[in-house]
Amino acid sequence: SRMYKRVGAMPIDLAHALAGRYSLIGLDESPNGYGSTSDRAEKVREVYYPDVGKLFPKAWRYAMVAVVFVNGNIPPHKDAPLPAGVQRYHLVLRTNPQCWSLHGGAWEQLEEGGIYTMDCTKTHAAINWGADPRVHLVIDTTEFKV
Repeated sequence: SRMYKRVGAMPIDLAHALAGRYSLIGLDESPNGYGSTSDRAEKVREVYYPDVGKLFPKAWRYAMVAVVFVNGNIPPHKDAPLPAGVQRYHLVLRTNPQCWSLHGGAWEQLEEGGIYTMDCTKTHAAINWGADPRVHLVIDTTEFKV
């Protein structure tokens, strides 16, 4: 079964407009071509909430931007369980046909503009063999409005 479940979408032009905003926050970059804003959740909310807050109106318990650069990867890992009632959402702001995500043993491609839920306690990873970075906005919250 798929780990990511598509629960909605945003216009692709909005997704693309939001994709580069991570430069306003700053990334922590790893040697394997992955960057995230993992320690700056409040800054992520400040930069992105004006455009996606209607979709996620309740408090954001956590938020980050995850970027997989060209020829980069996120190694397989599991995350800690989320508190009861909290769901993790991935907003795919930019991707390409050579970008893949591994979920529970299966490779998938997520669509630009797609909004997906996931079980972060299952093994997941990503790789980008394409010509453009893959950019996801990740939000942990208690409410999503289609």
